[in-house]
Amino acid sequence: NSKLNSAFLNRISHDIRTPMNSINGFIAMAKKYAYDGDKVIDYLNKIDVSVNQLFDLISQVMEMSEIGTGKIGLDMVPVNISDKFSSQVSILEEQAQDLGLQLHHSLDINHNYVMADDNRMSQITFNVVGNAMKYTPKGGRVYLHIEENPCIRPGMATYTFTVMDTGI
Repeated sequence: NSKLNSAFLNRISHDIRTPMNSINGFIAMAKKYAYDGDKVIDYLNKIDVSVNQLFDLISQVMEMSEIGTGKIGLDMVPVNISDKFSSQVSILEEQAQDLGLQLHHSLDINHNYVMADDNRMSQITFNVVGNAMKYTPKGGRVYLHIEENPCIRPGMATYTFTVMDTGI
């Protein structure tokens, strides 16, 4: 039990540090370019995404207690997957740059709006891409691709999220 608690705390502290480092970096950049309103707005938008990551992490920790009771569920809402992808990529590009990595990304979809659990979709994307970055040495590449696939059910689609890297 002590090993599990230690592993959990290590993971949570890592997951908290990632958006906090982004927030600190974006604040420094906003201060540096305070005279450039467009850059400041861009940095503030990126800070907003990182703050939402932290809120999502807190929600995840709270959900941990719900898992044991079987009360965990999906919160399905309309999500503009193209906008979501764009905001995630802007954060991930900054992280990749800080790590000396290249982030290649592509989106191949026909329908922008999907019903999804927005928080879980973000959580999974950031965790998987974050792990790819974590285990890719400086100078390496990480690829993120989202593709819409045909579905035999009318009004439905499936999406494939692919993450590849040049790390271990």
